[in-house]
Amino acid sequence: MAALTGLLVVAGAVALWNPWVNDWFFIGVRPEPARGGVMPLPNASRVYESPDLEGLSAGPYTETLRIVTVPAGGQITVDQEPGPEMFLVLSGQGRIGVNGDSPISLGNSQAALAQQGASVWISNSSGEALSLLSFSVVGFGGGQ
Repeated sequence: MAALTGLLVVAGAVALWNPWVNDWFFIGVRPEPARGGVMPLPNASRVYESPDLEGLSAGPYTETLRIVTVPAGGQITVDQEPGPEMFLVLSGQGRIGVNGDSPISLGNSQAALAQQGASVWISNSSGEALSLLSFSVVGFGGGQ
């Protein structure tokens, strides 16, 4: 019994330390008082916490998670975001501009938020593809 317990403790420690394990992203839409709470895993870290989401009406929402790829030297634009959208860089380097503000440079594991109704452009002037994780929240009746 003692050997089995010891084996389980060692296996659990190796599972938490294992550098070849997959990356997990926990995305939560929380009210302000719940922000900064305990992470779901002891070895997890907070990569990005957005400002308050603006302009959302009461009611049901559609949450969409997708990967957006901007080819080398390419650019994508959105004239009007149907709801708040967070962009997290998975690989590559790029720049994001929101509502004509000064563009922000983003690299691996860096993120930015575009509020509902914002115009957005993302450019990639590097020689490799830019891969982003996009998480959007659209209220009932909003377009995608």
